[in-house]
Amino acid sequence: MGREWANALWNQYAKEAGIVLDFTTPYAHQQNGKAERSMRTLLNMARTMLADSGLPQKFWADAVNTAIYTQNFIPASRSPSIIPATAWSGQRQDISHLRPFGSTAYAHIPPEVSPSKLAPCSVKLTMIGYYNRSGYKLLDRTTGAVFKSRDVIFEESQPYYSTDPIVSFPDTEIPSNPHPMIIAPRPKQTT
Repeated sequence: MGREWANALWNQYAKEAGIVLDFTTPYAHQQNGKAERSMRTLLNMARTMLADSGLPQKFWADAVNTAIYTQNFIPASRSPSIIPATAWSGQRQDISHLRPFGSTAYAHIPPEVSPSKLAPCSVKLTMIGYYNRSGYKLLDRTTGAVFKSRDVIFEESQPYYSTDPIVSFPDTEIPSNPHPMIIAPRPKQTT
């Protein structure tokens, strides 16, 4: 019963295309079961990725985009032998480029943009998404700048999350925590 679908233009198009519109009851989301369930799944994935990476909620769109991208490589329960990306493209999929959301990445700085021969050859960034198979979407936590790079080395020997929920952002961007005991470290037990 979304208002964006209940208008004269849409009704005319549906009539011309032979589509019969059947709206759900207002505020009865359960009537739109498949769509609501898929949105819930994506929201749960995005919430988990943001919590695990320690990134603030303002990166929710990147988390949802990454969740959708990775969801296309996971078989559905109704057809466990088919991966959605394979069904769409007709080709076997390679998942070797997938990395955890929020993982530490070192992007190569091309010599064309390097200020000198003694300047660093890479910069430490955080992976926040994909540009299909052409590259990774990387965040500089100190400046907030976003970069696209395909020449990336990921730090995979150490965990990519931090016990400090938001490491590099100013205090003004840290949301208030309604559950401070969840993030707080456990006290050491003395005997």
